[in-house]
Formats: sequence, C-alpha cells, structure tokens
Amino acid sequence: MQSWRRFFVPAMVVAGLAAMTAAYAQPAPENGDCDTCRDNLIKDLQKVIDAGHAESLGQVGNAVVKQMDAEHDALLKKRGCGTLIGNHAGDPPAGMHPPPHITDCTTFVLDVLRQTFAAQGRSADFDRVFAKATAASGSTGFKGTELMKALQSELGWKGMFWAGDPNVDAEAKYSNYLQNKNGVYYGIKVNPKEAVTGFKLPGNPKPGDNFDKLKNVPFAVLTTKGGMHMGLVLNGRLYEVHWTNGCDSTDVIADSDFKDWYWSAGAIVMPPEEEAAAFGGTR
Repeated sequence: MQSWRRFFVPAMVVAGLAAMTAAYAQPAPENGDCDTCRDNLIKDLQKVIDAGHAESLGQVGNAVVKQMDAEHDALLKKRGCGTLIGNHAGDPPAGMHPPPHITDCTTFVLDVLRQTFAAQGRSADFDRVFAKATAASGSTGFKGTELMKALQSELGWKGMFWAGDPNVDAEAKYSNYLQNKNGVYYGIKVNPKEAVTGFKLPGNPKPGDNFDKLKNVPFAVLTTKGGMHMGLVLNGRLYEVHWTNGCDSTDVIADSDFKDWYWSAGAIVMPPEEEAAAFGGTR
C-alpha cells in the first residue's frame, strides 16, 4: 500500500478511530454486564474495517482482531457459548445455531489476515500468499513459518527476531546467534538492527528501544519455537488462541502484555509501511 494512505484519512475514518479509542479508554465492564458498551465497541471497530481502503493494513488488522474478540464475548454473554471454540476443546453444547467456529493459533492468524486483506480489497494478495505457504508447507500440514516467509517474499513484509531474554534457554541463545550472524530465524528474514530483545531483563525495556518502538506497530504476525505457536502483536500486546478453551471461555482469544508473555523467542513480521513508521526503516 502506498505510504501516503497512512496520512490521508477521511473525516469519517477519523471519527471511527476516535470512537474506538474512546471505547477502549473506558474501564472494562464489571462482570461483563455492559452489553451496550460492548455493542458500541463492535460498531466502532466495524467503522475502521469498513474504511479499509483508506486505512493502513495494520490499522484494519488491529480492528479485525479486537472485533473478533468482542463478538465472541458478546455471544458468550447472550447464550453461554461464544463465536469461537478451540479445536482441542471437544464438542460445543448441543443446539448452538450458528455453531462456534473451530480455531487454533494458526487458523486464528489466517482468519484475521483473510478478513483484513478482504476489507482492503486485496483478497488476491492473501490468496497468493496462502497458496505459496501451503505449497511450501508440504504434506505434513500448514506451517506458520511458511506463511511468514510468503508474506515477505510476496508482499515485502519486514521481519525481526524477538527474545525477552536471549540467554534464557538454549533455543533462544542459538536463535539469537543465528539472527545476528545470518539475519534469519527458521528461514524468516530478520533485521538484527531491529531485534526486540532483552525486554525481560532488569532495567528493561527502556524508552526508545526496539521494544518501545514495537508499541507503535498496530499489527504484526508472530511465531515462537520455530512455528510451534503463533499469535498477533497489536501495539505491544500479544493476542493468541488457546486451542483447549471451549466456547464458554472468554479466553479462546487471550491477550496479554507482550513483556509478560511466557514464550521465550521467535520472529515477528509486519507490513513494510508499519515497520518504516515505527522503526525508521533501519535496513
């Protein structure tokens, strides 16, 4: 997407973003009782999604994730079973119409990307990425690392290594060594200058460091342990699916401060315009 679109935002979109920001600034409804708050939030997020052609892909992706989470919670409140169910959670309660969508960490990322590209009128771009990743994954099943590699090769997405403590375990230490030496993580191209490392060490993160810059990125795809798990990073918060959670759980999609997340190391890829805005294009 052309970089000028980041700066040219119609008044309707500005209003939508302002409403969404105001909604998130409000305290969380106690015991999930504020149905009106939740409904208004979903509507405000939809405004951003509907304005997909005028917004950056990152801003639209950010709204898609948050709306998906809010819609699950809204239906859960209404009928005791939300819109989503982990694919290791067993069967949903009988009589659920529509039934909850079966998901896991990789399916979640794919669903978000598919909706985000569609909102921007770029479904063909997603289809091209998905086809390449599927072919590269082979007969053993779809691989998240191949998805991230395809986003880079087909759409120019930028990558970086991350590790809260690059010496916390053998895998983090060796991965950090390889990303510094070769600029790769399991075949994903990463820029050592933009590595998001050390943010769990005493005295870190610091203002202006790479972890701090990551908070300015509205949407990025993440993997850890060589593709064992995937998630999405939205302005420094980690969104992931727990595949053992049933449709009666508010944490089928869970979010946490990336700084406090328990996985040790991996890679992040993001649209090139988001990388340039947050990191200054340090390649």
